[in-house]
Amino acid sequence: MNSTPNNLVPAHLDELLLLLRDTDLETNVDDAASTGDPSDLVAAFGKYFSASRESTRAVLGLDIYKYSKYDSDRQRLIPVLFQYLHLQARTRCIAHERYLFQNSDLEQSFVPTGDGGFQILDTPLHALVFAIYFQLHLHAYNASYVFPKLRRYLGPLTIRYAATYDKIFHLDSNFFGAAIINNARILARDTLNRFLFDSASVGWFEERIGSLETLTVFGNDELPLIHELAGYDPSYLDSAVLFPIRRPVKPLVNSAFRVVAVQKIGTISAKGSELDVYNAYLQVKVTRVLGGGRRKPVIVTLGNLNTAGIAE
Repeated sequence: MNSTPNNLVPAHLDELLLLLRDTDLETNVDDAASTGDPSDLVAAFGKYFSASRESTRAVLGLDIYKYSKYDSDRQRLIPVLFQYLHLQARTRCIAHERYLFQNSDLEQSFVPTGDGGFQILDTPLHALVFAIYFQLHLHAYNASYVFPKLRRYLGPLTIRYAATYDKIFHLDSNFFGAAIINNARILARDTLNRFLFDSASVGWFEERIGSLETLTVFGNDELPLIHELAGYDPSYLDSAVLFPIRRPVKPLVNSAFRVVAVQKIGTISAKGSELDVYNAYLQVKVTRVLGGGRRKPVIVTLGNLNTAGIAE
């Protein structure tokens, strides 16, 4: 059986229906059956959704701010622009962060929603890096470096982001799971166009590198020490643009991450449990390629410093 993006084996509806019919009655003709013990059904589905079919993954949610407020002519154009920006971010990640994305199929692991979408990724670090490159190309559009006529007609585009880290499974041609559900709930609660993280994503950075803020002093020599990246091909390490080489004579790298600030801003209810939400603000130095191959260093800003609570 072939693996799906991010090494998840796909679940299939026909197989699940067979399991359901084997452990339950498709048509109930006996009132007593409705009170039967469902433990065999639960066990069968639990076995089917083993670690190969359901696993913890990062989800980056991208939402176009006030898409529904645009008139119909603009609503037709904005998804085209979004898909272009997504393509540019995918291309840039593969070309300039090949170490991190060497095992990723970014196109096939994207769930579009019409006014944005959910990018399925291996870890919260992948989610953060993808967001940086997406924001880089969004900045280029907003500054009229690309499609200046479209920019004049549509105006600036605003994207709000959320990163979550939880269970994901792949059913036929789509992704489902708590990571997507939690992400959607966080995005829906944010009215201030921020970059929000759930506690599991923040905890991932704390456990792997000390804190999200540690990215300001993080070199590419430390990437292979992250256990999710242990099997990655190290020959691509030198291409990790955001994580420069750390040399013995210069132990503190000139990091691309200039400012990283994280603060808890509230708690929301998700699936009957509480979900802590954190606001992240980052300024990252990235190179923009202009016409004629000219290169220009720019500072990409993700999120903002507004730490007001999550809207109820």
